[in-house]
Amino acid sequence: MNIVQVKAGVGMAWFACGWRLFKGNWGNWLLMTLVMMVMLLLMSLVPLLGSLAAMLLAPVMLGGWFKAARTAEQGGNAEVSMLFSAFGDRRERNSLLVIGLLQILVQVVAGGLVMITMGSQLTGISSMANPGHPAMSMDPAQLFSPMILIGFLLMLVLMALVSMAFAFALPLVVLDGRPPVEALKLSFSGCWRNLGALAVFGLIYMLLVVIASIPFGLGLLILIPVTVLALYCGYREVYSN
Repeated sequence: MNIVQVKAGVGMAWFACGWRLFKGNWGNWLLMTLVMMVMLLLMSLVPLLGSLAAMLLAPVMLGGWFKAARTAEQGGNAEVSMLFSAFGDRRERNSLLVIGLLQILVQVVAGGLVMITMGSQLTGISSMANPGHPAMSMDPAQLFSPMILIGFLLMLVLMALVSMAFAFALPLVVLDGRPPVEALKLSFSGCWRNLGALAVFGLIYMLLVVIASIPFGLGLLILIPVTVLALYCGYREVYSN
């Protein structure tokens, strides 16, 4: 598989492409978003295992979403039922479940590393919330101690690296038939070669999140599908057989 290096400004074009796909069948995309959000919310309400189940199954539903995106791009009709299409294919389902499991493991490991780096400092800060605790006299400058800053930077770096590994993994599994570990490697390689475009994409996304959150978060119902479709557009442009 050939990985294409694109210009930084292309990150903005991916959102434009995602918007075109969205507005072509906006009703179904909105319905798919609502169905997925409600299902994940209901699963997360189940004590103990509910949140883990939601994190595990979310990639399977998103895999079906990328298949619907390809159908829409080819002039077909992206049906809501396609959200569950990956569940019916054993190879796709198992591969996407593996990716979901790896996401959980990576988050646990990353969280552990950050806590090891910042643990004692965070304990001191949290104790400041106790009015009778001597820590109330702590210098506010301790909030910006080297260990806290290092931990914060470590968290940002880990988040960026993890995002690069998972950004294009799902379409690589369902649209190219790649095994999960290979898909993660290819996703990381594609993002690494296109850091400029990914940086532009990320900055635009953060700005759009702020804007979409203003009207009680209702704008997220549009931003979520547009972002997924934009990632599909990015995948299509970065990877070629």
